[in-house]
Amino acid sequence: MDYRIYTSIFFSKKKNFKKFFPSKILINDNISLRNINSYDKSFKLIKVKSFENKLKIIKKKNKKALIIGDINIENTTKLINVVNELKKNKIISDFIFKPHPSNQYYFVNKFKNINFFLKKIDEFKQKIHYVLCVNSTTAAIRFAEMNNDIFVYIPKESINLSPLKNYYNNIFFNDLLSLKKLIKLKRKNTRENIYFRKLSNKSWLDLK
Repeated sequence: MDYRIYTSIFFSKKKNFKKFFPSKILINDNISLRNINSYDKSFKLIKVKSFENKLKIIKKKNKKALIIGDINIENTTKLINVVNELKKNKIISDFIFKPHPSNQYYFVNKFKNINFFLKKIDEFKQKIHYVLCVNSTTAAIRFAEMNNDIFVYIPKESINLSPLKNYYNNIFFNDLLSLKKLIKLKRKNTRENIYFRKLSNKSWLDLK
């Protein structure tokens, strides 16, 4: 469960379903830790590090794009509209949409003519050329380390919250025109490493 968003909903049910609640909660982000502490201190909270396998998606210059949705429905919808225009302009041949788990059924019901991918992104096996995501989407880092052609949609008058903000130039856009210009440019990496992973994760090994 994403406690950053659903904390109040989750803990409001504790009185009625106390016996079904866990005695321990493992947390891998500071926002969730802060939220849970503010609602309830009877749980044993264990801070851990997130460990994700390296993606093995095959890149191919086939003009096919993968769209990664965000928890923000409005901004994700705007990105889909931009990508649809990109397809009409024949800059991409097709696209696959991976919505955020919290709102995937909303988009499945709203868009009937889109190819959806609803499994974990680690299970994605199709060959793609471009990856497009919305502002604060943390999955962007996993694709950037693969050296995909990745572009991040930052809505106009919005703050750039992308985890790639200080690492890449020429990947951020706010409309169709700016995206078309970026696709013609070569992305420049401003740092050598952006992804850090420890093979031995002590915070997980110490769990009892």
